[in-house]
Amino acid sequence: MKMEKINTNLPDMICMRITRNCNARCDFCLAPPQGINPSLEELKYRINYLLNLGIKTIHFCGGEPTLHIGLRELLIYTHSMGGKCKLTTNGICIPLDLPKILFHTKTEIKVSVHGNKELHNQLTGTDSYEKVIENLQYLVNSGVGVSIQTTLIRGGELIVDEMAKFCIKERIRRLSFIPFLTRGKGKMHHETFSFLKGEKRAIREHIKRVRRLYSGRVDIRWLDFSLVPFYVVDTDGSLIIEHGTEEMDEKLFTIKIEN
Repeated sequence: MKMEKINTNLPDMICMRITRNCNARCDFCLAPPQGINPSLEELKYRINYLLNLGIKTIHFCGGEPTLHIGLRELLIYTHSMGGKCKLTTNGICIPLDLPKILFHTKTEIKVSVHGNKELHNQLTGTDSYEKVIENLQYLVNSGVGVSIQTTLIRGGELIVDEMAKFCIKERIRRLSFIPFLTRGKGKMHHETFSFLKGEKRAIREHIKRVRRLYSGRVDIRWLDFSLVPFYVVDTDGSLIIEHGTEEMDEKLFTIKIEN
């Protein structure tokens, strides 16, 4: 990782890892557990710091953000401070009162579904598919703005059409495909999950065709973070520009509570 530097040329949205704890065991996990669990006070301070820098949207992620006991309060706090909220979750644990808070704070939520039951359970190391779909339907029926994100690994072209049809069936208006990145736990599965030469481009072209086919019914997107870096506040408060590999990452600064 490159040396720390000050940079105020920041995007409108920044992802905030409020925990790296997780109830799934995804082999492609970008941010596996590392033992740091920030307090509610620390997280509120970071949110306030980012909003004061002009950040418009806080995208809560992890790990699995629904495992943090303060998630509800963080959503309400961000909304009350004039910030917009987004949330990415694996959908395994959606407390009964969470949709009401998501609706009130106008939070957009992404639920990770990585294919059919067999593939999803295999990739996440869980037997959670049916629970995820149940919670997904609960969110949709609660009037929350829900989208789906699907990680694609080698051979992923086979599930593109299937996921588009799934979203239409479940009344999901947006579907994002994320190609596998060699980060986190993914480094241990590089040889199995990485795309063969030319395969990534072929999948992207296939997604374009599927997007045209289902235009007006579901908005299908391709999010390749190896080409477009993303800004993340990690659990230790470090603001990092994350690229396709951790060796390319840039640490901008660390948000610390001043004594």
